[in-house]
Amino acid sequence: DIEDWGTDLSFGDDIKCGDKSYLITNMLLHMNKLYVFKEDQIGTVVDEAYALQESNLKNTPSPRNGAAVCSWNGLMYYSWLNTIMESYGGNANDIGQAWRGQGPVGNRAGYVSCILGINAWRFCALDAGATGYSSVHVYNGQTWHELYRAPYGHRVRDLWWQHVDGSHSRLFIDLDYDVAYLEFPTDVAKPTND
Repeated sequence: DIEDWGTDLSFGDDIKCGDKSYLITNMLLHMNKLYVFKEDQIGTVVDEAYALQESNLKNTPSPRNGAAVCSWNGLMYYSWLNTIMESYGGNANDIGQAWRGQGPVGNRAGYVSCILGINAWRFCALDAGATGYSSVHVYNGQTWHELYRAPYGHRVRDLWWQHVDGSHSRLFIDLDYDVAYLEFPTDVAKPTND
């Protein structure tokens, strides 16, 4: 509920989300459920109660698990180690860059710092750290394409979309202490038209 300006807010009781062995990495509202991502598990909060969801994160606990999440068109995407999982109806499939091949290697490999679903695309930011080439990739449901490669040592941390009606929409890229953007074609979901 939205309270009038100046009204004191009242908060509910704490909801325990598993034990304290591993930290919460992210939260996502997906299909009218609040998903809580931890380094070792995924759970949901419904009616002020936490319920553990079936996943294999317990076998590979990491601060990268769930660090990037996205709800898009009934599908849920989340980072798992250095890849991306696509979840629907309780099933999760690895759709990351290495799912059909090797993926980025050497100083271009990194963890998924952001997933953003816009139109028919799923964008992901790969943070290769201070000693690599971070990048932005787009997934069209079949394959990944690299759209942007940051200068050496510039970490890509976040993505944001700005829709501009009747003109070029923009994908903004958070580069440490700087911002870059890519313009997209007007009124069509085909980057090669630009």
